[in-house]
Amino acid sequence: MLSLPPTLKTNYTVATFTDSPQSTADWECFLAWLAAESGLDLLAYKPHQIYQRLAPRRQMADFTTWTDYRRHLQVHPNVLKHLMQNLTISVSSFFRDPELWEILEQNLSSQPGSTPLRAWSAACAGGQELYSLAILLDRSGRLAGSELIGSDCNGQSINQAIRAEYRFTRLDEDLPEGLRGYAQARNSGYVLSERLRSAVSFRQEDLFRQPFSGNWDLIFCRNLLIYLNEQAQTRLVRRLAQALRPGGLLFLGRSERVSLPSRLGLVQIVSCLYRRKELLQAEFPLHSGYQT
Repeated sequence: MLSLPPTLKTNYTVATFTDSPQSTADWECFLAWLAAESGLDLLAYKPHQIYQRLAPRRQMADFTTWTDYRRHLQVHPNVLKHLMQNLTISVSSFFRDPELWEILEQNLSSQPGSTPLRAWSAACAGGQELYSLAILLDRSGRLAGSELIGSDCNGQSINQAIRAEYRFTRLDEDLPEGLRGYAQARNSGYVLSERLRSAVSFRQEDLFRQPFSGNWDLIFCRNLLIYLNEQAQTRLVRRLAQALRPGGLLFLGRSERVSLPSRLGLVQIVSCLYRRKELLQAEFPLHSGYQT
């Protein structure tokens, strides 16, 4: 997942989550304090998403007010650290939505020859989708020379992606079909091959606090927009579109869509997959930094 800058903040009321003006102010003060402590712009997320993640933790700690819960966190830094590590949602899987991966593969194979690919997985969680891409490219002979980068603001997720170690799910009895030949069982899970690990790189970074590099052939940003408010969604998608090269692909989550994609120079291929059109700079100016 990612954190967002103050420029993406959207005011909202939490009256639906609290029962008095005093408790509303209590919640808003707590949220402002936690945003400052964590470096996350929590107001960029949908209000019920944040409240539903925090309220049970306060209740489990047996506090009735947000002020008391804040004081508890201030004197227990380890508890605060654990809370901040779990504020963002880091969920991914290999070849998630297989039918969409088939469509992605078809569009990648339409590119000329065995040209190396430049791909970025934004808010990459544990790196599963970037490794999935590495496998797809290896099978088509395009892995060598490709630049595959993943980024996420969650340090624990990035560490897992670098280690490339994953646990079996309840549905797994063996290595997932798509990973055979690329992973080895280890304890209650598996680790990906050195060949794959050496083909990708990961870094911890705040998606909105650093400028985007451009000219990407493919950008993944899957199942993040659904957690953001409308303003944050719009600004993020605009920047992702601008970071694509002409003809580059933007791969979103199954339920995520771009409103009025043509205004961003995008053409919808199918469902959540978009291709950037080649437009004149006057029609679609590119910017690498964040625009207010």
